[in-house]
Amino acid sequence: MARDGLKRKLTAIFHCDVVAYSRHVSGDASGTHQQLSQSLELINHEIREYGGEVIHEAGDAVLAEFGSVFSAVEAAVSVQQKLIAEDGNLEFRIGINLGEVIVDRDTIYGDGVNVAARLEGLADPGGICISGTVYDQIMTELDLEYEDLGPQELKNIAKPVPAYKIHVEVLSTSNISGGKIQSARRGIAVLSFENLSNDPEQEYFSDGVSEDIISTVSRYRWLSVISRNSSFIYKGKDTDIRQIGRELGVNYVLSGSVRKAANRVRITAALTDVDTRNQIWTERYDRDLEDIFELQDELTATIAAAIEPQLARSERLRARGKTTEAMDAWDLFHQGQWHMYQFSKEHVLKAIELFENAMRFDSEFAPAYAGISVGKFVQSVAGYTENVDETIQTALLNGEKAVALDDQDPFAYYALGRAAAISQQPKKATWALRKAIELNPSYALAYHALAQMHVMTPGNEEPSVGYIDEAIRLSPNDPLVWAFESIKAMAFFIRKEFDEALAWAEKSTQHPNAGAYSYCSLAGALIATGDPARAQNAIKRVKKLDSGMTLSKIEQLYPGAFPEFKTALREAGLPE
Repeated sequence: MARDGLKRKLTAIFHCDVVAYSRHVSGDASGTHQQLSQSLELINHEIREYGGEVIHEAGDAVLAEFGSVFSAVEAAVSVQQKLIAEDGNLEFRIGINLGEVIVDRDTIYGDGVNVAARLEGLADPGGICISGTVYDQIMTELDLEYEDLGPQELKNIAKPVPAYKIHVEVLSTSNISGGKIQSARRGIAVLSFENLSNDPEQEYFSDGVSEDIISTVSRYRWLSVISRNSSFIYKGKDTDIRQIGRELGVNYVLSGSVRKAANRVRITAALTDVDTRNQIWTERYDRDLEDIFELQDELTATIAAAIEPQLARSERLRARGKTTEAMDAWDLFHQGQWHMYQFSKEHVLKAIELFENAMRFDSEFAPAYAGISVGKFVQSVAGYTENVDETIQTALLNGEKAVALDDQDPFAYYALGRAAAISQQPKKATWALRKAIELNPSYALAYHALAQMHVMTPGNEEPSVGYIDEAIRLSPNDPLVWAFESIKAMAFFIRKEFDEALAWAEKSTQHPNAGAYSYCSLAGALIATGDPARAQNAIKRVKKLDSGMTLSKIEQLYPGAFPEFKTALREAGLPE
């Protein structure tokens, strides 16, 4: 409550009015009133559809508020598009402002409302005019054409207000799907999998797989997933991928087929980039058809887990192709992710810089904080920092901030779990990583992080092999699969199953992007299996990849963990 006793809040204000209403009434009072009623019904419906609230109607004017400027603008565009399509005589202007309002019983008032009403008067008939504060929020998020009107002197408003027109007439169906503008949030449609069996009873299984994938993929916070009711309308139709993308407003389409023969089932799935029509991922699964519900659950988890890294990879590449001027927080984040996956000191530093830019672009963008947290974690464990303790603390603080901003984002919990593990807080790390898996059961990286945490926690190593097996099963082609296999080698070493440890360490080092820890795992396993010469060569590779890798550094990061492994590394020649 403010000092003057009035309740205030920041909100997006939507104000619309009919152009030349009096002239229409004088020409045809009855017809105008009927058309106005129909138009107001449409406007009210669209406001509610986009999460807004109608505050009041005053004759031919409507005042509404939205919790989001994006929703307010999307609603305004949808209103104007639909009114234009109806081809009636009445035209509306709409003004939108983001500002502080005074709340009194069931209404709002103040300069925030007045600015929206004045902006509405600047809009073209059938058009929209927004304030500079609204424009700053949406300019890179919504694909619209804007006209800068410059600072405007508005009646009874103390300071000039920057204003922008939105040209509704230039929008095409590619910008709007079901009345909604395609924003920077990327979208996917999962089509009904085609039943190729002769048995029509298998139709429910095909649909069930598709529905479960929709449900699972909907947990990816960065991805907008089209509902079943919309994506299933293409069932049985030979529709071009680009047409589907245009009509649903999505960037990716997942399609597939199911074929049953005797007691076997074959499922094929393909992920297609709408813009290029290139298949960025395809896979075939052959399974025994014993427990159909268990099979459905397994295939759902497998397919959902397989496409997530492919989608993320596609987004990283797309973001890299953008110019600096065209990037928003989402693009900055994915450019940062691309650098993270290059696994070098310079690239990780660049990734953190991009995450920080994304954070400055949008101070409430949780993935940016989570990205900084993971970047600081990598700097700590990879020897890319001089002050390990300070870097770990920064990782922890940013992980906690990410969770505070979005407590439904698995990536935020993953980042916090990583930071908590490296700061010797295994209980907190376990809680955060399990929460990430609860939110996204197909989250391979969270299983990997759990396995690593258990390997690094003295007396708590036993479950690690199971966790890492789940990570590998869920994402066998993950860019971090070398790290999955390295941790599995470590887990077997701790269990004194040295032949298994060696096999997985060798497999880990076969990947071209394998890091220094893979060669540490290999060196330790080679000492344990009686091959010191090869172990020394492995340590040479460690030194080449990370010149700062020492036994004291490992002890600082993982105090008290795997003493026998550290002894093996000492014997292989890793410096103290």
